[in-house]
Amino acid sequence: MALYRKYRPSEISSVVGQEETKRIISNAVINNMVSHAYIFYGPRGTGKTTMAKILAKMVNCEHLVDGVPCGECNSCKNIFTSNDVVEIDAASNNGVDEIRDLREKVNLVPSICKYKVYIIDEVHMLSTQAFNALLKTLEEPPSHVIFILATTEVHKIPLTIASRCQKFQFTKISDNLIVDRLKEIAKLENISVKDDALLEIAKISNGGMRDSINLLDQLRTYTDNDITVDDVFKVCGTISYKEMTELFINIKNNDIKYVVEFIDDIEKRGINYTKIIEDMLSFLKDILLYMSSVNEQYIKSNMDSIVNVSKVLDKNDLYKLLHKLDSVMENIRFTTRPSILLTTGFIELARDMNDEQVLETNNLKTKSVQEEEVVDKVETKLEEPKKETEEVGYEEYYNMYDFDGVINNTFAVASKEKLANVREKWNNISNYLVDKKYNPFVSLLIDTEIRVCGDNYLILSSLYESNILDICTKYDEIKKFMKVLLEDDYDYAIVTEEQWNDLKDEYIKNMHSGSKYEVRELNIKKIDKKEKKSNKKDNISSLIDIVGEDIIEYK
Repeated sequence: MALYRKYRPSEISSVVGQEETKRIISNAVINNMVSHAYIFYGPRGTGKTTMAKILAKMVNCEHLVDGVPCGECNSCKNIFTSNDVVEIDAASNNGVDEIRDLREKVNLVPSICKYKVYIIDEVHMLSTQAFNALLKTLEEPPSHVIFILATTEVHKIPLTIASRCQKFQFTKISDNLIVDRLKEIAKLENISVKDDALLEIAKISNGGMRDSINLLDQLRTYTDNDITVDDVFKVCGTISYKEMTELFINIKNNDIKYVVEFIDDIEKRGINYTKIIEDMLSFLKDILLYMSSVNEQYIKSNMDSIVNVSKVLDKNDLYKLLHKLDSVMENIRFTTRPSILLTTGFIELARDMNDEQVLETNNLKTKSVQEEEVVDKVETKLEEPKKETEEVGYEEYYNMYDFDGVINNTFAVASKEKLANVREKWNNISNYLVDKKYNPFVSLLIDTEIRVCGDNYLILSSLYESNILDICTKYDEIKKFMKVLLEDDYDYAIVTEEQWNDLKDEYIKNMHSGSKYEVRELNIKKIDKKEKKSNKKDNISSLIDIVGEDIIEYK
């Protein structure tokens, strides 16, 4: 027999959690204030059906003592083998005919019990017609009938039904209570299991007692009654704290090869990416709590792993990881290749963290410089006037590479067959992630999409304007990379999603009006970077610019 069935509570005091519900139901039975209809709602595995059966037993016990069934009377012994407790699965019996059949039978008196109890599980699955058929019976049932409706989605129950019932919410069971219950079962079943493994089982079960007991049952079969936390990760298809620790440390160390190999391993193991990201977010949250000196009772992840990561990452790194993972989680449902999304996200983080480290190192300059070094710097500074280069914006790149011409020519020679062929080759872009020469270009292009393609012309779009500007600044290098990837030379234009929608609408309008696109010669020109010469400064001012005012002595 499955453990969750073997250890299903038979008394209300044995139910784990749900203290308010247990108290109200016990008092109602003891004081003879039982209602004719109840709704038990909440997440799966929290005790709704179990409580319904216990309530049925309590109201029918002939010798009830302080709300506890005697277990000896005829009712207690035979209640679940008689026809006086009827369980109906609304998921498979959700039609109006089944409810009409129920209405005909409710008038039959109980065979051995005082009350006839109908437990309708997953009641929200009933059809509208079935609910309407149930309504009158539920409003004025015979005095010997009690209805208990159980559901995980109470909002789907019509208000006309809900308003005629007493409602009880079953909440998720805390991890500590689940661990305590699992320890009791493990002791009774002679199962050797580590405390950290029990805590992971409780976390994975997400507040459901039935799920946690089921998982314990599955693990004891896998490990022959000797369960460790690594066994939990393997059976559940999740990543361990050790793996997450190594990943975050290697991201900090800018080890791109490790990141790619890690994602490749996850892909081979077939682990759900959403679950992985949820686990990582939970782990990072616990690291942040630890670094903020929060009480350890609120930290659920492995403490050794938390300490190891906190030695390498600072709070700023944690915030970056949290924001990036949250962004990936938000976009992952829109992609068919989540591995690419996660890989590029980690590579971008590794690059950002490494750039910050280099910047900090370069900024650590001592103020105690020798006099000769200062003089040399001043002389060099005075000889070469300071130059400031204006930043180049997207519009200037747009004109420089004649994106208007590229877009016009792409539409003129657009081919669905060519587009399909290019997109097929584009799917191999992730293969270049481990290539140091092409990795920077892959990171930029991974978030783009090919919209239109023809002979030697194509249009790309991207959601992010910053990404578009980065691509423009490396236009020529990316063009060379695309020649390698697509095995042909292409002039391309990169636009925003909004621009693409406008271009598409304009193209459709032109097609309807009979206007045709003609290929024209591109007008590509060199960008004119304007340099602003700084005003000449006197010797003292230039010296201050270099070494700082605080070490200059005026005479």
